[in-house]
Amino acid sequence: MDQIKLKLPPGHIKSFLLQMIPLSHYVPYELHIMLQIWDRLWDLVLQELKIQNQFNNLARAKILAKMRRILISFNFW
Repeated sequence: MDQIKLKLPPGHIKSFLLQMIPLSHYVPYELHIMLQIWDRLWDLVLQELKIQNQFNNLARAKILAKMRRILISFNFW
C-alpha cells in the first residue's frame, strides 16, 4: 500500500477514496454527475437573483409553487 503514490490528475482537488483502484477502472454514475451539475446550476441561479435584488418573497413563492407542482419537496434556508 505504501508503494502506491498517485499524483492527482488535472481538475482533482482531493486524493482518491480508493487509491488501490486505478482511475481508468472507475465507472462514473451518470445520474450522480447530472445531479451535481444541476445542483451547481441551481446555486448559480439563486446567487444571480440575490445579486440583482430579485430574490424576494414573490420569487420564493413562485419557486415553491413550481416545486410543489412537480412534486419535489423543497425548502429555503
